[in-house]
Amino acid sequence: MKPKLIILDARSIAHNLPTGVIKVGRDFLKQFRKLANQEKRLIVWTNNLKKKDPTLIKEKKYLIHIHTRIPNILLHLILKFLPFFKIDHLLVFLANARKKHYSKNTKTFYFGFDLRSINLSKSTVKSSQYIHDIAFHDLKENLSTKAKFFYFLINPRKTIQKMDLIFTNSEFSQKRIQQVFQAKKIKVIPPGLARTVAKYKLPNIKKQNYILCISSSDPRKNLDQLTTISQNHPEQKFILVSNNFNYYKKQNLTLNSNIESLENLQEEELTKLIQEAKATIYLSKYEGFGMPIYESIQNHTPVIVNRTKHYLKAFKEKNLNFITKDNKIPSELKIPSLNNLYISKHQARKLFKAITKL
Repeated sequence: MKPKLIILDARSIAHNLPTGVIKVGRDFLKQFRKLANQEKRLIVWTNNLKKKDPTLIKEKKYLIHIHTRIPNILLHLILKFLPFFKIDHLLVFLANARKKHYSKNTKTFYFGFDLRSINLSKSTVKSSQYIHDIAFHDLKENLSTKAKFFYFLINPRKTIQKMDLIFTNSEFSQKRIQQVFQAKKIKVIPPGLARTVAKYKLPNIKKQNYILCISSSDPRKNLDQLTTISQNHPEQKFILVSNNFNYYKKQNLTLNSNIESLENLQEEELTKLIQEAKATIYLSKYEGFGMPIYESIQNHTPVIVNRTKHYLKAFKEKNLNFITKDNKIPSELKIPSLNNLYISKHQARKLFKAITKL
């Protein structure tokens, strides 16, 4: 039996940002690295003029990192208008140049994390992609001009339909991808965390007097509601973690005096904030999964959300606290009771196994 060569398209997760989709992808990558061996070899592909995080991908005997120094917009233009350009041929060629005969007599698979355009040759026998959600379709009104052009170049319908298998994180996302894009086959593998705080360690974690909100520059994250809630609770301290406060400044959004803003945090710093928070608050209008909610549950931190069917189904009512109709926080907060969700290494192994069985 031929060794399996897996091309992992990691273009979307080379950024070190506190967003759920990137954290999930980086956890995948850490586990994939451990699973590389003589029979399952890996090529990890990133691009752009500069390596966003050169320490993210450490090569080993059966893992090669290929970084093509092509600006994103140029790469997508090439993939859109030059269909004869086959990226897998280029990556295999570069891998063989790095390690002689690296891909000789191998069976090639492609796996892309998050939706990205791709031109593959017939020599890649099976292809798959992980899609976090389809907010780009369901909330088109929130897209910037740049984002609209980006999705025009990708052509989501064509990209999704030519995949042999689509992975996603929840039944909600699975249903929407099926409804909108009529994908051939969709498999749900929920996200996981690297580790969980055990209950016996809880006394050593000193809770601080703040409510944590993790957001991004996407309008669907609904930051306006946080300002309203903070006005209704002047006695509370809120900490807002975002990846782009310049965006909010352009929107003339003024944060109240009881909201402290933080950005450019490392993953360890963000985890500590979640563990020590009195509660976390999550206000997004649309999510495929909701990683901050998941992380809070795994770290035994109370979670405050708007009452939506998806969150109720994904995280169970007994783990959640709900914002009232007049934008107020419940006076008493329930501590999450479940600690048996998903572990990232198990999730990554399931994904790895599913790809190689295609």
